Amino acid sequence: MERTTYLRSPTIDPVPLIINLVLFQLVWIITVLSVSLDRVWPGPTILSFFFAVHIIVSTSVRADFILAAIAVAMGLVIDTVLIQAGVLSFGINLPWAGVAPFWIWILWANFALTLNGCLGWLQGRYKTAAMLGFVGGPLSYHFGIRLGAGELLVTPLIAFLIIGLCWSVVTPLLLFTARELTRRIK
Repeated sequence: MERTTYLRSPTIDPVPLIINLVLFQLVWIITVLSVSLDRVWPGPTILSFFFAVHIIVSTSVRADFILAAIAVAMGLVIDTVLIQAGVLSFGINLPWAGVAPFWIWILWANFALTLNGCLGWLQGRYKTAAMLGFVGGPLSYHFGIRLGAGELLVTPLIAFLIIGLCWSVVTPLLLFTARELTRRIK
């Protein structure tokens, strides 16, 4: 008689997750460093490469691309509000001054591609996702600012509390959206 082990998890191929994590990091660093050097083209170029690889390794391509569009829209609103509220400013304000710049849209799309990839383990763990968003969101902005891609216009504590609150809401919301889209659309 065969024993059933309830602690077994399905075998997960780590290669796509590692590729996802590495490309996410590459897109982020290349985009942010490029902006700090007053260059716009490297961000869209490396994100296009990430999209191309994602098409090959992802099992939820259509859902992920819809999710990326949703994340860009959310990021456009959130970062534009942060700019308009005088919390921060970004380098290379294209296409319009006072609105979250195009390169920020790239970072939001980049983040979205991880939600069914290397961050997929957070789906259904919304309290953990909120806590990680509260810490990880401000850290990302902090490092981008340190690399010269923007500046804080208020004290760091106030800025990072506001950014953290935004990310503590948006991270679980996007993870929920990722799960629902993937369930309905492959």
